[in-house]
Amino acid sequence: MQWDGNLVVLCHGAQTWESGTSDVDIKGGVAIQSDGNLVLYKQSGGYVWKTSTSGRTGGTVLVVQDDGNVVAKDRTSGAEVWSTETACYRKISPGKMQF
Repeated sequence: MQWDGNLVVLCHGAQTWESGTSDVDIKGGVAIQSDGNLVLYKQSGGYVWKTSTSGRTGGTVLVVQDDGNVVAKDRTSGAEVWSTETACYRKISPGKMQF
């Protein structure tokens, strides 16, 4: 979370994903609701950004993977339900990665 209210993913210092919430007064940072939805709430009330992953009775866990991708996974099944799609490596040969 940046100081300006924008939630971002960085790879080697370069921004690869953003929530688009810069210049929004965010209340308390990012929250994972009990229904599994990842949400940014405005200080004035209501949400300004969400993953639309509600309906998860077991909840959701947020994971930053080794490849730089940020994913929300269903806590019960482990299934990926949302992703920033920001893997920041490329395979250069079988079993080797370049970051």
